[in-house]
Amino acid sequence: MVFTPYTHTIPTSEIKNIEDLGFTFEGSSTPPAPSINTNFPNFDLLSILDTINTDLARTTGLKLYKIVFLEEGDSVGLR
Repeated sequence: MVFTPYTHTIPTSEIKNIEDLGFTFEGSSTPPAPSINTNFPNFDLLSILDTINTDLARTTGLKLYKIVFLEEGDSVGLR
């Protein structure tokens, strides 16, 4: 696998694409795009979640709950 470096900023339209995949955002009092861009610069969340969505869809025919949890405070996190 070849990794090619690039910079990435998540626009609001990309958050909409993530939500269209069935993911929801929870845990943050700020909108997801600014929060992710500030705390996780160059993080291409849509690419990762698109892959996860494809892989998980193959595992079951049941409803999947897809939540992106943005942790705030002294120890920022993304689950």
